[in-house]
Amino acid sequence: MPKTCQEIYSDARLRWAEIPLREGGYKLRETIDTLERVVATLARCGREPNSYAWPPVAKPMPLCLDWEFRSWARKVPTLIANEIGYNAIPAIEAITGGSFPPGLTNIIDECEAARCALPKGRTSKQSIDAMHDLAQRALTAVTEQLCALEP
Repeated sequence: MPKTCQEIYSDARLRWAEIPLREGGYKLRETIDTLERVVATLARCGREPNSYAWPPVAKPMPLCLDWEFRSWARKVPTLIANEIGYNAIPAIEAITGGSFPPGLTNIIDECEAARCALPKGRTSKQSIDAMHDLAQRALTAVTEQLCALEP
């Protein structure tokens, strides 16, 4: 049985407990970079011809090739849960000394709802749009945390 987003999030938190951070700002920036790539992939792949080619201007590169997009897209909720559990929350805890806002854990609940709502088989445009919105909200939440924590 596949793991829930909450289980993936908890596993990621346990993995980081073994490797504590002293300064976490760089981990928040890594999370932002990954979430930007998720958003860009959901926005481009499956919608543009040859979307896996090098873009003419600097944009985040997609996380998958066009032909693997439909199977990759199903993993977006768990990918977000892992990023928040492995990078974002430990980074915020390291910077603040142990506290973090509940907004990020609310994103985990949204990830699980999105994962459960995905229909079997082909990922629909409606599902991709919903995951794009979820990834964008996660990106915004992490970016706001970085802005609030940096001097």
